[in-house]
Amino acid sequence: MLSMESRSKGKQLMSKYRKTMAQAMNEGAINMQIAALKKAYEPMRNQRISISNANKLSQIFNKFDSNKEMLKQLYKANIPFVTSIASSRLISKHNTKAQELMQIRKEGIEVATDELKQINEL
Repeated sequence: MLSMESRSKGKQLMSKYRKTMAQAMNEGAINMQIAALKKAYEPMRNQRISISNANKLSQIFNKFDSNKEMLKQLYKANIPFVTSIASSRLISKHNTKAQELMQIRKEGIEVATDELKQINEL
């Protein structure tokens, strides 16, 4: 028989494991969503977006604009239209300053550069 203390520790470990797995799955889903947005909007770089599409994109952002980390990831992704909305939401909803946005962008560029170096080494 397991003692109550052992059961409690086991439950805590399982709870921590579930949270970690849920977080990993969530991050994977976010990366997939960002990839889908990039695929959809990249061909529209240096073009204009229709008002109806802008409104649709704005409605999507309304669902998660309280999630600062998600907005940061979208800002780093450098996706046409999406990055500018993420930037404006970071400023308006989370009081992010221009200096912080520049730092976020710099981090995104550094990550992309490191990934390109790894690809070139293969």
